[in-house]
Amino acid sequence: MGIAEKIVNKEINLNLLYEKDDEEVCEELTKLNGIEVWSAEMAMIFCMNRKNVFSFSDTAIKRALKMIYGQRN
Repeated sequence: MGIAEKIVNKEINLNLLYEKDDEEVCEELTKLNGIEVWSAEMAMIFCMNRKNVFSFSDTAIKRALKMIYGQRN
């Protein structure tokens, strides 16, 4: 069963995630099939408006930091 079906069938209540801290939200979301840490972090940043989340696994951020600090690979 997909995530959308679980939400419709009330097996997942996304509103309860707002009461949890970032680590708990990431843990809950990554239990879902197809959701890994990066996706959970993006959900917290863009869907839950959590400004304090920083995705260290984001490829674009890694690339930008390397450019800023003059590293090549």
